[in-house]
Amino acid sequence: MKGIKIYLKGVLILIGAILINLGAKYFGILTWYDFLKIGFRNLNILDYIFLFLFYPFSLGLIAYLSNKAIKEKL
Repeated sequence: MKGIKIYLKGVLILIGAILINLGAKYFGILTWYDFLKIGFRNLNILDYIFLFLFYPFSLGLIAYLSNKAIKEKL
């Protein structure tokens, strides 16, 4: 049962990451994939905010909420 919980949490984080990256692409914000290609060159303030504040916070929030939801349901 523990393995299933870990897997489900991973799937929820992955889905969240995909959706966040799709949203970033839609608004023209660099994602981590783009950042790994170009490095720190040509980043604007919005890219920095997304990459180093919003993205980690969002994934942490998804992890927290998925952990809470899975604990309550399973």
